[in-house]
Amino acid sequence: MRVVQALHWVRDLLPTDQDRIVKRLQSIISDPAHGATIRQDLAAGIHTLPTWIQDLIRNATAQRHPSNGLSKIPAPKP
Repeated sequence: MRVVQALHWVRDLLPTDQDRIVKRLQSIISDPAHGATIRQDLAAGIHTLPTWIQDLIRNATAQRHPSNGLSKIPAPKP
C-alpha cells in the first residue's frame, strides 16, 4: 500500500523524473529483506491499480533480470 501511495504522490513528477522513480521502485522491490513480500502484494493487487501505476510497476520489474530473484508482475488478462 505504501508503494502505491508513494507512486500516487509522485505522479506529477513522472514527465521529468520517471527514470529516477523507476530505479527507486526497482530498489524497493529488490530489497533482500522485504522485496519478495512487496512484489507478491503488488502482483496480487495489480488489477485494482490505475493503469499508469500498473505500467510503472511492470516497467520496473521488466527491467530486472529474472536471475536476480525478481518475479515479473503479471500482465492483465484479455
